[in-house]
Amino acid sequence: MLLLAALLLSLSASAAPAPFPWTQGYLDPSRSFAQPLLFTQDYQQAGPPSQGWSRAPLSVVVRSVWPAQPLEFERAELLPGVPEPIGQSWRVPVGLRLLGTLKRPAVLQLTGPDRLGVTLAVHPGLSVPTNFSPGQDFLRTDLNVVYRQNGKPLDVPALAGRVLTLRRLEAGRALFSAEGLGEVERIGDPAAGFHDLSPLIPDPDLAALKRRYEGKTVWGYGGLRTHCFPNENSSVGKGVELNQGVTVRRVARLGKPQFLNVQGGAGDDVGHGADALALTPLVFLLDATPFGSTGDLGFSSSGPAGEAGSPPTAPDPDPVNADLQRFMELANRPDLCGLNVPYALLDTWAAERVFSLTPPSQALLTLSRNLPPDGRGLTRWQYAWLNGFPSSTFGSLGEVLTLPHWQYRNIPFASTVSFGQNGQVDGVQVPRLP
Repeated sequence: MLLLAALLLSLSASAAPAPFPWTQGYLDPSRSFAQPLLFTQDYQQAGPPSQGWSRAPLSVVVRSVWPAQPLEFERAELLPGVPEPIGQSWRVPVGLRLLGTLKRPAVLQLTGPDRLGVTLAVHPGLSVPTNFSPGQDFLRTDLNVVYRQNGKPLDVPALAGRVLTLRRLEAGRALFSAEGLGEVERIGDPAAGFHDLSPLIPDPDLAALKRRYEGKTVWGYGGLRTHCFPNENSSVGKGVELNQGVTVRRVARLGKPQFLNVQGGAGDDVGHGADALALTPLVFLLDATPFGSTGDLGFSSSGPAGEAGSPPTAPDPDPVNADLQRFMELANRPDLCGLNVPYALLDTWAAERVFSLTPPSQALLTLSRNLPPDGRGLTRWQYAWLNGFPSSTFGSLGEVLTLPHWQYRNIPFASTVSFGQNGQVDGVQVPRLP
């Protein structure tokens, strides 16, 4: 009996899952509100052992980045899900549980072992449905799913910025009504979820925002910049200058996480911006008509216009001119941005930092053509109109307007604009590598 017990104990121990490799990877945004984070292993690391990884929660420290006040709780838990193979590596969707109550919107810093940390923009009290039914509205936020109309595939610009309303679910497809376009079908099993779509979710704060902004003309502090997509593998920079007004078609709340900058649009890991993973981003749908090319073009693969799977072509005798021609074809496509340009924000408090309901004055436009060196002598409002509010500083509009220093995204380190006692710029520091 003792020998049998020892054998059973040995078998039980050998079948126990291995500790989760939290120190061997990093966190990225995921595709769902239920599991908003994605743990990705370092490239050189092996996959799960035969007995699997433990799914025990990991306790991490939480502090408030904004507002600058202590939280009523100090810990959160990361909850690992089922591993998914990605090429030669692995990734694991991760859930989040705050071990306390959050009473107002905040930007939180979660800190775990080694590099395991993430900054979150959290709006309390919102919920995201996990089962969707007819009548639910969505916005397309990933571009890797095929949509068809009347049996023909739709290109990316055809659905850009259009709200999709679910009509019915069928085997192997879902039918939607696309704003201004009619019925379209999404190819794929609805039971697998809509990973390319972000649901528009209820939010009590939306009523006030809709009254304030919807149907109104807004101007962007420093102008507005975004990217529009000819296909899922390439992008074209689009924007409007600060003196160009844009109509707000709709304000909505999204139920899918996005990594964003405090001044709107996608965040990134360089330049030290005030970036955060917004669990439920705010989105302004802006009339796409005024947006013109900024001259930026991005490809994620080789081939004509960066399209994945493009057939090989003969070498062009003048590749620079060929690239320029392709760029002009993409950048000048009238419907490239679709019906609306989605402008995503971390939360409601960021809207006033990005959009103005009044245009810049003629005096400011005249000043923009005769700027003083380094912006010296400009007031905070003048500097914000010409350059935007600080992209590397969190805070509401009222708070930012009282700060003695503003920080802006800059490579390799954030630049700093300093204001004197008179409220005017008295110095701009732009760090450089030695």
